[in-house]
Amino acid sequence: MIPQVHDRQVVSNGNQPGVSFGISTKDSAHLMTILRDTLYSDKVAAVLREYGANAKDAHVEAGIKDRPIEVKLPTNMEPTLEIRDYGLGLSHEQVFTVFSQYGASTKRTDNEAIGYLGIGSKSGFAYSDSFTIVSRNGGMCRTYVAVLDATEQGEIRVKVSQREVGEQRLVPGLGLHQLDGLLGAAVAAAQPHRAAVRLPIAAAKHKKPSETLSRNVDQSHVSCIRFHENHSQVC
Repeated sequence: MIPQVHDRQVVSNGNQPGVSFGISTKDSAHLMTILRDTLYSDKVAAVLREYGANAKDAHVEAGIKDRPIEVKLPTNMEPTLEIRDYGLGLSHEQVFTVFSQYGASTKRTDNEAIGYLGIGSKSGFAYSDSFTIVSRNGGMCRTYVAVLDATEQGEIRVKVSQREVGEQRLVPGLGLHQLDGLLGAAVAAAQPHRAAVRLPIAAAKHKKPSETLSRNVDQSHVSCIRFHENHSQVC
């Protein structure tokens, strides 16, 4: 989203001493905690909203905005939230220079994008001290682990890096709704997700995460919702 910019003019009298406001380097961990945690009153809702919006933005960027994102909700047997998209994926450089940096964003020149603040990708820390990011880009599949360390600033490291073999994906701008019958089904099944965020969430602590999802993620952009308090269910 393109941020609104105000044209301000300041008139001062005399030549009295002054200083510009800034960010204290020695207090950066404190500010990061505010941006990734304190801002969010509902931690689970924040994770769903922020990563759901990022996934939707990835589809807009790839020209497949009508294709749903995928959300897998945690269960007692598999207590992991996973949000997937089929966009362009993040390059290794983007993970290190944008995803991990507070305030950094690639979305401030496009009003079709939801995000632009540069803090949503860190929202996983509002709920957990660690989470996982998987990205396929440029023929490589990389898995990263983000953790809060002793500095309280956090760090992100490559866990696994491997070259993709026989990569198949949709042509940008061609949504699945444009492919008919068995061909569309075959292409959908063959295409791996391009990016995913995985976060450990105890399903037992959240009785109705599906309601939280419906309040915070546009249902028209969700195709795979798996949540079960007792049994497996796919909607």
